[in-house]
Amino acid sequence: MRFYLLLIYFSITTSLFGQVDMLHFEQENALNEQLESLKNKPNLDTLERMSDRLEFLTLHSKIPLARLKYYLVESRKVTQNNPLLKTKEYRIYYISGVLDYLLGDTQSFEIKMADITKKLHAKADYKELAKMNSTLAGFYNFKSKFDLAKSIYLENENLYTHQLNQDVQSRKVESCISNANNLALLYRNQGMLDSALYYYERSYERAKLYQHKAWIGIISGNIGYCHLAKGNYDLAEPLLITDVKYSLQQNQQTSAINAMTNLAQIELKRGQPLRAKEWLDKANQVVNQFDKATSKELDKPYYSLFKQLEGEIAIQLGNTDLGVKAFHEAIDSLNKINKAKSNANEEFLAKRYIIEKNLMVINSLEEQQTRKNLYLAIGVILVLSLAFFLWRQQVFNKNLKEKNLEIECQAKELEKLNLEKNRLLSIVSHDLRNPVANLNSLIEMQRDNDITQEEFIHFSKDISKSLKSLNSMLDNILHWAKASMDGGIVPELKLQSPADLIQQIIDQSKPLLDAKNQICEFINSNPSSWSFDSNLLSVVLRNLLHNAIKFSPTGSTIRIQTILDGTRNLIQITDQGVGMDSNQLKNLLEGTVAKPGVGTSGEKGTGLGMRISKEFLDAMDAKLEASSEPGKGTCFCLVFTK
Repeated sequence: MRFYLLLIYFSITTSLFGQVDMLHFEQENALNEQLESLKNKPNLDTLERMSDRLEFLTLHSKIPLARLKYYLVESRKVTQNNPLLKTKEYRIYYISGVLDYLLGDTQSFEIKMADITKKLHAKADYKELAKMNSTLAGFYNFKSKFDLAKSIYLENENLYTHQLNQDVQSRKVESCISNANNLALLYRNQGMLDSALYYYERSYERAKLYQHKAWIGIISGNIGYCHLAKGNYDLAEPLLITDVKYSLQQNQQTSAINAMTNLAQIELKRGQPLRAKEWLDKANQVVNQFDKATSKELDKPYYSLFKQLEGEIAIQLGNTDLGVKAFHEAIDSLNKINKAKSNANEEFLAKRYIIEKNLMVINSLEEQQTRKNLYLAIGVILVLSLAFFLWRQQVFNKNLKEKNLEIECQAKELEKLNLEKNRLLSIVSHDLRNPVANLNSLIEMQRDNDITQEEFIHFSKDISKSLKSLNSMLDNILHWAKASMDGGIVPELKLQSPADLIQQIIDQSKPLLDAKNQICEFINSNPSSWSFDSNLLSVVLRNLLHNAIKFSPTGSTIRIQTILDGTRNLIQITDQGVGMDSNQLKNLLEGTVAKPGVGTSGEKGTGLGMRISKEFLDAMDAKLEASSEPGKGTCFCLVFTK
């Protein structure tokens, strides 16, 4: 028998873990989206939503706590760097303290809580201190540290009575209602009904002051429950009826149902089963008024209680068989709830004891029939558990496959980045070192009078050509490095005409054109404006124009033209250079050129210019098209879709 029970527990647990696996990625994606939203739109509402999500996931999620630590650190960076958000920084700081606590670092948690309290006291920001206390008390409640929670609620009551009394009276701190109610609930759960009534009455007075009908109804029901527990049915009844009235008006159906079931219990205590049935029927009506999905969720916690009350009503009316049946249905419902929510075990056992006690008083079922039913239930559960286990295994395998694919893609990307890094180092070590070394040698020879003035001028021309190439290379390396360090390219798109920018690039490139006696014509056939980032586009245009100059013969003409082609805005750069075959062109556009070519005057390149140009165009949602033929030149076309 123990073996079967262990097997059932294992099967249900593994099926739940399968559900957690599926939710893990969804929760992390939601966190990433919210973190990006906080960075891009740093306002208090976004911070509040991020804080609430982080607090919930810290307490309830199966996401590894180390991962949540990352999101807390990143969120806190945003709050510290933004003056508007800094006033609410304590929310993130508090959650990081809770995380420390859950990781076993109780000392760090206590230090952070003390630090937050000290800062809020120093600023005399008692409203935020009260909010912080409410959150902290909620955490202690979650960890079942009720004495600590009670002390925090009591501290808040002191704040509301003294430092925040004017705000309470002027109805500026509505949380004072819930604080007193929560404190009363702690006393009630400890059996200290008089203390509970004291704080319920305080909460009720505040609810009346704020004219908060929903709270008036809920707290009336709480006070009525205390009187019911003390056996004061005449005092409890009108308060519970008030709860029903206000809670139904304010759509607080849960509170109304609780009050109705308590009223039914009062009538049973008085020996009035028909009146008890009236209240129970009303409670059932409230449940059935919801839409189907909501009704099912709401019905779960009340089904067993309703069945227990039905059983007691049936017994008082003399229908023993109906009473026994209702009690058994209540036990079955509690069994299901217990399997789905293991943390409700104590409540389940308490309710089960009450119902089973009633069953023992009425009648005992035949042991043999009970055993048959139990074996049948175990057989059904085993089949369902096996099905859940197989399904969970499929989900796990699918997630594992997706994760492996993700890791494989990341590995390829890292390999690609490593190749780029090695290539860049090779370029710097070779192309940067030689021109600088030649320049240094020339200067030393001039200083030592080892060469004539004519020889110095002759060698200077060659070195000047190398330095121009070196300057272009360094410019591209800096653009590439900046984009990499900033974590990606974020364009600032503006609606503008590219004509002035193109002319500016041509003017800046005039020394290169003059050196090869070349002409660059600009034809502005499309004077309209379109969306692009001028800084990114200038780098692209400069690279393409310099390439055209480099690979075109002396005395040739280069043409730049803007064109409107239907829904496309084009910038064409056409040269009369050496051209490329289809293979070379394909490798150039894909950024896989193994060795950059040499210009018509011996100019050297790094191959980075085209790679950067393509990345910058991708960032602006633009495309690079090209056509070329060996010996007949090349035409590059920048395509911007409207």
